[in-house]
Amino acid sequence: MCSQIATTGLTVSAASTSVRTIDNDSIASGYSNEDVRSVYTYITATSLYNGDARRASSSNSLGEYYYNYPSLGVTGTGSPASFTIHIGAYLNHASFTDTSAKYYVEYAPYVFQRVGAINQNTAPGGWNYISKSNVESAILVATNVKGGFSGNEAYVNPSGLSGKYTGADGLKVWFTY
Repeated sequence: MCSQIATTGLTVSAASTSVRTIDNDSIASGYSNEDVRSVYTYITATSLYNGDARRASSSNSLGEYYYNYPSLGVTGTGSPASFTIHIGAYLNHASFTDTSAKYYVEYAPYVFQRVGAINQNTAPGGWNYISKSNVESAILVATNVKGGFSGNEAYVNPSGLSGKYTGADGLKVWFTY
């Protein structure tokens, strides 16, 4: 499918997957979340996406917060050799102060790409977008993925800085190729 994707003033024309929007505590069918190390606390405020979010000390650099969603991908014959991964993170709380929260997306079974980092302390309230271009397709014979991309998980990872907090609120994920 060909679509126009607008991200903070930048419009890209490309073939695109659907956009998956995942809340920090989604109960929608096919969507879920996981605080692997149980370091995130639940917070509420009207400024947050759907009124709530998760927050962890940024000093805990192993504190990934996973977002699971129905699989996105293009694989098989005619699959793209490279593609772009896009993430939108909803950031709108004064306690989200991590200056380098890292975001990752799965693009092959158990293979994650770091898309980039967002300064949650200075990010404007609302959706903030980052992308990673020219990601090479994985060739994983053991899982029969031979080109293209396929994934159903993303996560935010604290920077490791002390005295800061990493927010995990709404997230959007999609690919263009």
